Amino acid sequence: MRTFGDLRVVASARVDGAGPFEGAPAVFPWHWSWNLVGLGPWLLLALGVALPRTNRDPRALLIFIPMLVLAFLWQRVAGWMGITSANQIVFSFLTEFLAVGAGLLWLNADRLARYRGLVRCAASLGLVLLADAAALVAWSRTFPGSVRELLIVTILIGVVVLVSLGLARRRARRRYDPLRFALWLAAWSVLLALSLVAVPAGISIVAGSPAVDDLRSAFQRVVVPGLALGICLYAVHLPYLLLMFTSPFFRRRFCAWLGAEPGTTQPDTVRGIAEPG
Repeated sequence: MRTFGDLRVVASARVDGAGPFEGAPAVFPWHWSWNLVGLGPWLLLALGVALPRTNRDPRALLIFIPMLVLAFLWQRVAGWMGITSANQIVFSFLTEFLAVGAGLLWLNADRLARYRGLVRCAASLGLVLLADAAALVAWSRTFPGSVRELLIVTILIGVVVLVSLGLARRRARRRYDPLRFALWLAAWSVLLALSLVAVPAGISIVAGSPAVDDLRSAFQRVVVPGLALGICLYAVHLPYLLLMFTSPFFRRRFCAWLGAEPGTTQPDTVRGIAEPG
C-alpha cells in the first residue's frame, strides 16, 4: 500500500437479502514513511544511478523510463486479459523484480565488461539478487507465508535471464548489431524458459510419478507455460533494449558489454567519447 493519511475502513455485509449493511467506520493513521519499504526496488535503482561515479549524469535517469513503461503496460494487459487480482499481485511482483534487476545490470554494463568469466557471472548474479531482495522485502507483507518459495522461483528466473543474456552476447559479441542481438535474446529466453518448466516434469518422471503422461498434457504443462514465461521475460527486456539502441549514453555501455570492435563506433560529439553507430 503506497498512500498516507487517515485510512477509513468500513465493514459491510448483506443481511437476509435486504441489501448491504455497513458497520461503523474504523480509522487507521498511515504514516508516509511506511511506504518506504514498498518503494525499496525504486530506491535501489536510484542508488544505482547516484552511487557509481560514471552514472552521475542526467542521461542515466532514462533507466526509469522502461520501468514506468512496463508498469503501465502490465496494468493494461492484466485488465484486458481479465487476470484475477491474486495473479495480478504475483505478476506485478515478478515484473518489478525483473525490471529493477535489468535496470541494475544495464546501469553497470560497462563495469561488468571489465571482468571475465566467473567474476563477471558472480557480479551479475549479485546485482540480480540485490533486486530480488529489494522486491521481496517490499512485497513481504503481501506474501507473508510464501517468501521462501518466491525466493527460489525468483532466483531460478534470474539465472534464466542471466544465462539468456550471456548466450545472446556470445552469439552477437564484438559486432554492434541490435537486430541480431535482439533475435538471439528472444530465442534463448524462450528455449531456457521451456527448459526451466520442463525440469519439474522430468524430475516427476524419474521419481515414478509423472506429471506428463501424453503429448496433450506435455503441451499443457510444459510447452504453454514455458512459451508464456519466455515471452514475458523477453517482453521485460524490450524497453531496455530500445533504450540501449537509441540512447548514446546507454549504447556506450551496451557496446562495452558486448565487446564491440572499435570500427563499429563513431565519436560522441558531446563528450568526445566513442559511441556505437
